[in-house]
Amino acid sequence: MCTIQDIKTRWNSSYLAWERLLKLHNAINILIATMSTQSDADTKKDLKRLKEIMLSDDEWKLMKQLTKLLQPFYDSTKLLGVKNMLQHLLCIMLWLLFKLK
Repeated sequence: MCTIQDIKTRWNSSYLAWERLLKLHNAINILIATMSTQSDADTKKDLKRLKEIMLSDDEWKLMKQLTKLLQPFYDSTKLLGVKNMLQHLLCIMLWLLFKLK
């Protein structure tokens, strides 16, 4: 399973990228554990870089919350496609605003 690239002009790509990253979370942890047992210089260098860019526990939790929040938008845009998308998104945003109060 590969990561999904985030594209600034398509917010659904953020949702899909974060959702995929959450699915890869355990595999990333296994990779770090496996790399930690290796002694060659290249693996140590890669491990150091991976640890530098690794998300914190709080960041993983936030990503999970954001994907949960964005899922209705993703589902709606996928269901409606381009037709009437703006009106539907506005309805969902209003619904979320009232729900979050």
